[in-house]
Amino acid sequence: MLDRRLFLGGIAITAALGMASGPAVAQSLDQAKAAGLIGEMPNGYVGVVQGGGDVQALVDRVNAERRARYREVAGKNGVPLAVVETQAGARLIARVPRGQFVMNAAGRWERR
Repeated sequence: MLDRRLFLGGIAITAALGMASGPAVAQSLDQAKAAGLIGEMPNGYVGVVQGGGDVQALVDRVNAERRARYREVAGKNGVPLAVVETQAGARLIARVPRGQFVMNAAGRWERR
């Protein structure tokens, strides 16, 4: 039963990620990722690779939106939040295009 919930949760995560931020935030996020300022982390959130307050503010806003979606998905599927975060992180990292940053298992940023 847990496997089925995890599978359904994965579907919900994928759908939620597409709606996780409004168009303006998504565009800014995409621009910041392309500029090498922000990267994806294995925990399902984004982090600052380099940059100042504006970059951190964007990261905080995106992560708050993601956390809200992840909690919603976890609640609907009866799975722990950490499971949803980890699954989302794996999916997001798999979709990172060449040239952008991801955090590796050692906690270091690496360019794809």
